Amino acid sequence: MRAPESWHQNAIRAAYASGDKDRMLTAVFAMRWVRSFDDRILEALKSADPEMHYEAVTAAATGDRPQPGLTSSHSFKTPAIQSPCCGRSRYASPRLES
Repeated sequence: MRAPESWHQNAIRAAYASGDKDRMLTAVFAMRWVRSFDDRILEALKSADPEMHYEAVTAAATGDRPQPGLTSSHSFKTPAIQSPCCGRSRYASPRLES
């Protein structure tokens, strides 16, 4: 998954749409490395399932993904933060207000 292939997006979409909890969880896990799943990540963030929510938060916070607000239709901005241990920039998880 860390080296995206053209078939990954379709496989992730199919797994997420399957309705099977384990396949959906795997799909959200994979979304952290494959672009164009912002809407599905936002949907998974609303999940009451703690595992699904955890994977969605992790996917939203992964720095390998483009910064939402700059490359998607969403209006939220994700601030860059500096890691104190290694000086690398990562993107913080977007804040969603209810």
